[in-house]
Amino acid sequence: MDSENHAAFVIAGQPSLANTLSMNVHEALAQRIVINYTFNGLSKCEMMDYISSRLKSCGVSVGIFAENALEALWGCCGGSPRVVNSLAEKCLLIGFQKCVKVIDPEIVMLANSEISLV
Repeated sequence: MDSENHAAFVIAGQPSLANTLSMNVHEALAQRIVINYTFNGLSKCEMMDYISSRLKSCGVSVGIFAENALEALWGCCGGSPRVVNSLAEKCLLIGFQKCVKVIDPEIVMLANSEISLV
């Protein structure tokens, strides 16, 4: 009965899913997983390219984030795209409120502290 593949599934989840699948009760399912991939986050270069492409898709052609602000942003988010999105959005809002043309590391740290409070 196990010799034929009747269906294929893609299982995606948070890192805790790997812990759940390693439990004895899920051993049969874990044995049937053929490909396993763990996303470790964006590198600094990938994050900078990601932010640049997101800004370009919005019609922005000038550098809104200073180079050292991008480094601070990467340091705060650890490469997580979801955190990058939230933090960059908060930086842009604070930059707008302060009427600045370029986001600097100070704004990144302020945005990070505001997000951490929520």
